Amino acid sequence: AENATAYGANFRAAAEAAESPAAFAEAVRPLLTSLEDLHVWMTLPDGTFIGTSHSQGDANINVRQTMALLHEVQKIGKNALVGRTAEGFGYVLIGSLHGPQQEFDELQTAIRGLFDAPGIIVDLRLNGGGEERRGQRIAALFNDKRRLYARQQVRTGAAHDDLGIVGERYLGTSEEGRYDGPVVGLIGPRCISSGEGFAAMLAAIPRVRLVGLPTQGASGNPAVVTLPNGLSVDYSTWISLLPDGSVLEGRGVPPDVRVEQTGSTDAALDAAIELLRNSQSDENQ
Repeated sequence: AENATAYGANFRAAAEAAESPAAFAEAVRPLLTSLEDLHVWMTLPDGTFIGTSHSQGDANINVRQTMALLHEVQKIGKNALVGRTAEGFGYVLIGSLHGPQQEFDELQTAIRGLFDAPGIIVDLRLNGGGEERRGQRIAALFNDKRRLYARQQVRTGAAHDDLGIVGERYLGTSEEGRYDGPVVGLIGPRCISSGEGFAAMLAAIPRVRLVGLPTQGASGNPAVVTLPNGLSVDYSTWISLLPDGSVLEGRGVPPDVRVEQTGSTDAALDAAIELLRNSQSDENQ
């Protein structure tokens, strides 16, 4: 903590001497960048966004190949679609938990329309986060009882280690029906923030297998403070933990089946389809 205070003091003189919000942002940006936190950024009074960190890892998805494998595709809003594979497995791509509530109501209706499928794939590989409760409502369509899926610690004071008692987040069930067939979730490094909370919900359901690569490991539940000079700073308010108490930050939600993305195929999607095929074979034996 003392080292952190000393490091921050190195930027104080430049920040105090700044004659504009933009100059202030330029002075403190290296300090905030050193946090390596995707949930820390600044916004100038004119609305200009100033990021301090970047996501790590390439998207482990070949969108063109994915679309080539689907039919009966229904696009919902800007960030979601549902369809079926040649084998009849349901496919749901959820790229964000942002957007109008009406789109998520439509998405849930479309997912329920896949309940006759012999298996469903939920693709979160491009999910950049948003409102976690929306993920809860969708994941509940596959869940049979209340389950712990995440924990968190929050700051209670100014000191570096002033952290509150660990809280818990639970996944409930849906009153709008439940899918009881096999489910595969696709995850990867572009699954971030509340998208990772969504992945953790799926991981908590025993019937669900996660396939792909670990998620980004960046969940901050950000809040915003506006400074006297009009500059606003968004910052993380919690340390997100997996149910076993391990820290999500920098680690992410791990897959049950790790699949590297190579070549021009969609390796994770191919692996998911194979898992569902095997599930069908097991049921038929």
